[in-house]
Amino acid sequence: MEAGDAYQAREFRSKEPEKYKELIEGLLKDNGIEFSYSSYQHWQFFDLGNCPKKRKNVFF
Repeated sequence: MEAGDAYQAREFRSKEPEKYKELIEGLLKDNGIEFSYSSYQHWQFFDLGNCPKKRKNVFF
């Protein structure tokens, strides 16, 4: 991915959320993809008028 782009991994429901969280984190780390957790809920960016600037991170 090009520097400056942001991607959001959407949440999904599971009976084993921690299992899949670890799986996804491992996949990202193993492929050298930087990521961080969003400090806002998706709707808050637009509600507060704070659309995120383009970033290299993946938010979920």
